Amino acid sequence: VEEYREVLMLHQDTAGGQLNIAGLEVALQNVAAAEAAYHRALFLDSRIVGARLNLADFYRAQKQDYKGEPLLRKAIELAPESAAPHHSLGLLLVRQKKYEEALTFLSKANALAPENSRYAYIYAIAINSTGNSAEALVLLEGVVTREPTNVDALSALVDIYNRLGQRQQALKYAELLLHVTPENAQLKQWVDYLRSSGLQ
Repeated sequence: VEEYREVLMLHQDTAGGQLNIAGLEVALQNVAAAEAAYHRALFLDSRIVGARLNLADFYRAQKQDYKGEPLLRKAIELAPESAAPHHSLGLLLVRQKKYEEALTFLSKANALAPENSRYAYIYAIAINSTGNSAEALVLLEGVVTREPTNVDALSALVDIYNRLGQRQQALKYAELLLHVTPENAQLKQWVDYLRSSGLQ
């Protein structure tokens, strides 16, 4: 570790170097040293969006989202076409129970990076929680079309269709999910039950 730290210190005068140092300190759970390195990175380059995202995530882990929020809002100001800060701020606002504002940023992240299945999945779960199951299902089915083995999206589709009472569709995605997670005994039992009920 110390040899690696010495190598990193060769680049301590750059923002990227400080980010690498911060990453090491986080891994070693040196909280104060990690925070200081993130701030040095921003001092060296105040426009680097990655440093703001990483520092905001660091504060999330420390349960200090109030420190991370201005960092993310500034990151969006610096890079308005970047999906990552919109997504991160949306998640932060969800944690703060500011759901309406959170949806705005989660939606924007999904629009900016429609190929990112994680963004689509999170946005789908968020809008489903508001009662908009139809749009959530469209998003989730889009994820599964791109990634047929996406366990999170498949699980969400099974759950939403089942809650809507659309057992045929629930079974369809449950069978796909079971193919991906054959060790899931509870899911297999449920699929067998639906099949035995005449849903084929």
